[in-house]
Amino acid sequence: MKTTIKISTIISTLLLSINILAFNTILESESYINDIPYNTNDIAFETVYNNAITKNFNLEEEEYIDDIPFNTAQVAEEKMSEIANEKEFTLEEEASVNDIPFNTHKIATSALISQALSEYFELPEEQYVNDIPFDTYAITSAIKSKNDLTNK
Repeated sequence: MKTTIKISTIISTLLLSINILAFNTILESESYINDIPYNTNDIAFETVYNNAITKNFNLEEEEYIDDIPFNTAQVAEEKMSEIANEKEFTLEEEASVNDIPFNTHKIATSALISQALSEYFELPEEQYVNDIPFDTYAITSAIKSKNDLTNK
C-alpha cells in the first residue's frame, strides 16, 4: 500500500506540474504600454556622442614626407591626355561649303554699316554767315544778267 500511495502521489504531482506548465506557456499577449517617459534612442546617441567627445586621441605629429618620386601634376596631365586620346569622337560628315543658308557677304556688309553708324563724328563749329569769301551781290547780279560767272 505504501507503494501505491507513493505512485499515486508521484502521478498526481506529475499531472499537477504538467497543468501548471501548460497554463504558464499560454500567456495572453500584452498590449504596448508607453510607460517609459524618455526617448531611449536619444539617450543612446548622447551617450555614444559624449564618450566620443571625451575620449582623448593622442596622435603623433608627422613630419613632411618627401617620398613621392614623381611630379603628380605632370602624371595627372599625362593621364588626362591619354584618356582623351583613347576616346573616339564621331563627327557627322558635312555636306559642303555651300550648306550655309545665308549670305555671309550681306551679313558682313550690314555689320560694317551698323558699326560705322554707331561711331560719333564730331564736326567743328560753323562760323557766322559773313565768313563766305566771295561777293554774293556780284554772283546774284551775274545770274540775273546771265553773264559768265568766271569773268568778274
